Amino acid sequence: YHGENQMRGSLLITINKKAVSSNLFLQEIYTSFMISTICMVALISIILFMIHKYLILPLHAFEMLTLDRKREKASFFISDLANIYNHISDSYDQLDEKERSLENALYIKDYLNNILHTIDSVEHLLISDKSIQEIMDESCELLSKHGQYNLTWIGNIVDNRIEIVAHSDDSTGYVKQLNLSLKPNDPTSKGPSAQSTITNKTIVTQSINVEYYGLWKDKAKNSGIGSSICLPLRGSANEKPFATLAIYSSKPFGFLDEEITMLEDLAGDLGYSIVSRIKKEELQVALTTDSLTGLSNRILLLERIHDCKNPRLLLININRFRDINTVYGFDAGDFILRSYAKYLSKEISEDFGHIFKLHSDTFAILFEKSYPSQSIETFIQKVSLMLAEHPFSYNGIEIWVTIAAGYSDTTEQTIENAEIALKIAKDHKVLFQQFDQSMRSNKEHEENIVWYKIIKDAIKYGQLVPFYQPIVSNESGEIVKYEALARIVMDDGSIIPPFKFLDIAKKTGLYPQLTKTIVEKTIATFRELPYSVSLNLSTEDITNTDMVSFLRESIINSSIGNKIIFEILESEGVDNYDLVSEFISDFKQLGCQFAIDDFGSGFSNFEHLIKLHVDFLKIDGSLIKNMPNDRNARVIVKNIQNFASEMGIATIDE
Repeated sequence: YHGENQMRGSLLITINKKAVSSNLFLQEIYTSFMISTICMVALISIILFMIHKYLILPLHAFEMLTLDRKREKASFFISDLANIYNHISDSYDQLDEKERSLENALYIKDYLNNILHTIDSVEHLLISDKSIQEIMDESCELLSKHGQYNLTWIGNIVDNRIEIVAHSDDSTGYVKQLNLSLKPNDPTSKGPSAQSTITNKTIVTQSINVEYYGLWKDKAKNSGIGSSICLPLRGSANEKPFATLAIYSSKPFGFLDEEITMLEDLAGDLGYSIVSRIKKEELQVALTTDSLTGLSNRILLLERIHDCKNPRLLLININRFRDINTVYGFDAGDFILRSYAKYLSKEISEDFGHIFKLHSDTFAILFEKSYPSQSIETFIQKVSLMLAEHPFSYNGIEIWVTIAAGYSDTTEQTIENAEIALKIAKDHKVLFQQFDQSMRSNKEHEENIVWYKIIKDAIKYGQLVPFYQPIVSNESGEIVKYEALARIVMDDGSIIPPFKFLDIAKKTGLYPQLTKTIVEKTIATFRELPYSVSLNLSTEDITNTDMVSFLRESIINSSIGNKIIFEILESEGVDNYDLVSEFISDFKQLGCQFAIDDFGSGFSNFEHLIKLHVDFLKIDGSLIKNMPNDRNARVIVKNIQNFASEMGIATIDE
């Protein structure tokens, strides 16, 4: 102590061994010191060893575990550390497993995306306008370019065998050596492609080291094939396959389940597309080809004429062909047509002309080059001479045939003109007749006969119908009445307007029946409707006593007089005002109203307005549509309107 403060000091004693040896006390102290030093060193070593083994090495193991995710052998004095180490190690093992799983899933995803991209390219082919062969060829090429696919082919089913019709690049010649049968006893029918066709199922061969691949195993190995898939091609799932699609992978087990499903969907789409195109082509052929002779028909002839700048058409008709059918039978007639078609096909090259089979017993030859009519007539004489010298032999019977021909070199109405020339040739019993414009009058007579039949049939079978055109108020914008307009609806749904048949109907005496039909149907329609309806009448109707009686009885029986407006054409001259005025007065007593139609279309006669006492004036549409750009039209319409207004007549603008 130093005063009250406690002090600490150190005493260093250096013991000399020589001094110790002579002093027992010091010797004892030295010995005790050495023992304690050795014990201390040993204790510290043990402690350091324990720290190294149970702390530093475990920490190093933790470090290596976190860095390399590799479990090393480690001993832990503290069980909690051992549990933590094992837990972390197990977690890393699970993470490694998940990482490998994710990497595999990513690979599969990329692989399937690649397939999907390839399939999408094939699908785009299916909606293109390419031919069936082009679709099959390009589909094989696209599929073979996918990652591990090295060969693809498509084979059609033909007479109990598979005929390969399209394939991708085959540098090893594997496809060429394939000879595939569908016969049960043939060894080649045991292969996957044949079995896929026979069973109508997908056949997946994940390794070529299977028994049924024996015939092709060596060649497949040399071609780098490890596995394959064969898929039937069909129009729908319920149909039998018409072909098979074979895809080869360079790896064994080269087809995943998802991949197989995608390829099956592709095969379904490919099969449906091919079948649809086949049916479309068959329909196109059926529409454009004569089924008996195999020649192109009238539809294709019209297309070729449309595309031809200077068409020249020759029609050839077999005389008295109906008699051949009557005497020898229809089979004989069909034989004559087929035989004659073959003869013409041999005689006419494509450079000279194109042959077509038209209706019944008529053939057509279209010349796209310019030939003098004398050359065409010489050709017909040659054909006729052959028929005169060589009869057709049918079942031992000789059938002699003569022909007549009509020729047209006009660019307009080529077929019609050739038909006119042909008819004249047959009527005059000559071999050849060329068309000229003076023959058109005969054609017009024929058209009148055709239209007469159309009108008569339309009346008889209910195809003559009224169409109802609304008449709208300019003030309210609402429909206030309708106008009945005659139309003929043909069997194919086409609509024929009246300007095509009214004149013919008047010339042929069918016009009264036409008027009665439209009146009956219109009255039946509007009897219960809250609208008025206009009916067009000609002066021929008004002066026909039978028609007048029919109109009166129809209106009285239906009690529809207050809904009927009769329209009289302004363009038709009224010769007998007294008779027309009497008609108007008579039917006004039944509640009917009257209008003058198409006023202003010709030499407008204001005398009509004064003498006939009509209720409505319909201003012709030709004036109305020109009003925005034609001042004269505006002036005329304005004056008609003013005059009608002064007369108390309502106006309707067409």
